[in-house]
Amino acid sequence: MIPAARLVPPSSGMIICFMKRFVSLFFIFALILALGSAVRAEELTDGPAAYAVEEEEFVFLAEDDALALFAGYVEREFGLSAQRPMLFKAAVPRRTRLTENEKAIYDGAADFIRRVAAGEISFTELTLPVTAASAEVTNAIYALVYDMPYDLYWMDKTKVGFVRRTDSLTLRLRVSADYSADGTQGTLYADTAKTGAVKNAVANAQQIIDRYSGASDYEKLKGYRDEICRLVSYDYEAFLNADTPYGDPWQIVSVFDGNPATNVVCEGYAKAFKYLCDNTEFESGQVECRLMDGKEGGLAHMWNVVRMDDGENYLVDLTRFDDVSLDDPSYDPEEAGYAGYGGSGAFLVGGSYLGGPGDRQYTSNPYWIYGDPDNTAGHAGTYQYSTNVVNIYGYEERTLSLKNYVVQREKIPVYRFYSPYTREHFYTRDEREKNALAANSRWNFEGVGWYSPASGTPVYRFYSPRINTHLFTTDIGVKDSSVFGGWIYEGIGWYSDPAQGQKVYVLYNSSWPEAGTTLYTADTYEISVIIHRGWVEDGTAWYGMK
Repeated sequence: MIPAARLVPPSSGMIICFMKRFVSLFFIFALILALGSAVRAEELTDGPAAYAVEEEEFVFLAEDDALALFAGYVEREFGLSAQRPMLFKAAVPRRTRLTENEKAIYDGAADFIRRVAAGEISFTELTLPVTAASAEVTNAIYALVYDMPYDLYWMDKTKVGFVRRTDSLTLRLRVSADYSADGTQGTLYADTAKTGAVKNAVANAQQIIDRYSGASDYEKLKGYRDEICRLVSYDYEAFLNADTPYGDPWQIVSVFDGNPATNVVCEGYAKAFKYLCDNTEFESGQVECRLMDGKEGGLAHMWNVVRMDDGENYLVDLTRFDDVSLDDPSYDPEEAGYAGYGGSGAFLVGGSYLGGPGDRQYTSNPYWIYGDPDNTAGHAGTYQYSTNVVNIYGYEERTLSLKNYVVQREKIPVYRFYSPYTREHFYTRDEREKNALAANSRWNFEGVGWYSPASGTPVYRFYSPRINTHLFTTDIGVKDSSVFGGWIYEGIGWYSDPAQGQKVYVLYNSSWPEAGTTLYTADTYEISVIIHRGWVEDGTAWYGMK
């Protein structure tokens, strides 16, 4: 976890998060420009070609940034490229320009390349039953590099070798140092632990999604938040070292790879959260997670904005949440009745533009975000969208709610009955018990007494066969002693609301000593009436939900 004292990393580091991506794209762009030097098929001379060379020939391509291409591969495999199109992928695949013989080389190598990229193959030499001229091999290789830049993240493109024979063609696709088995450049053996990490990470991420499949929308998001923050910590080493190449700390795969040694910076947190959300079926059909970048506290940063089931947008910044929140037993956003600003982290918080609490004009001005449920304690941080975000997302998609998200908790009715035969009031949240009593002529159904949360402080239920009545209490001490006083413990009747939404009062009537001496109600008007009939209010028994 990130030390509690950290609110925002030092200023020089977060800029690295985006500068490295910018520099890496230049390498890819240079690679694509170099593709223009390929020999076109129509330039081949007529007549027999010297097919049987039996010695290695080479295609020399522009050097690229393997880690930047790996980033693109990861984003595509995790389905993130819909938000950020592959800028350098051909609109019309280069394969369409090849001859039939060149297509045979292209097609034979394409599946092999994909399998190496997925970690299924370690030896990167491939022999095809194809007879080809040197120019045909060159054209096919250029087309593969042009059409499959991200699948070839692992290949050393400075020198691609091939050997032509009378009945076959052998391609020697050498591996870059980042992904070779021995860590050296230009070998023919890939480290499948590295190249297979993406496939394994996708499977691990799916397990997390499956784990929360039955949860509510909010519980899913909270579960994803906690899973991500437990799997990784903030990578200070990458952040502080300006020479760190763009790679693992920026990748979503580093969150789900199962390797505790790989950690991430802001980009990894935000992409991981979005991936889990994008592949989740939310009950409300309203929840949508967006990837945002810009500045936080004046420093380059990446985070999420989530549209919740109430139709409002809220900010989620797991980089800041991954702090003291999960290690602090006193932190419980549900106790406070809102999603909350945990520790120094932001989860489903609202905000307003710096122009004022009500300023929601079309602008890229920084946002305040709030640190308390009533938005009265001032701002807890400032976020400013980048120009790209403003251009991509509409005003309604990026404008935050003016309040923090209020957890939509399940409200369970507690039904109230009265027996004119015993003068007893009885309460239950059990639908089957309610239906049985409603069909019993000895009981009168009086409606819903109050609403109980699905969890909270237990209200224990007891029954005394001696006096034929029930007892309800939140006092565990009474619970433990009552079993020895002729009371039979029947379990938890319902729960008291920790947020103390609505008081449920207890009243006594000593004029009915035989039974029916206790009444529970949340209706203050009822109390004002019955206190004139011998009932005495005795304070708050527990709390229902508003």
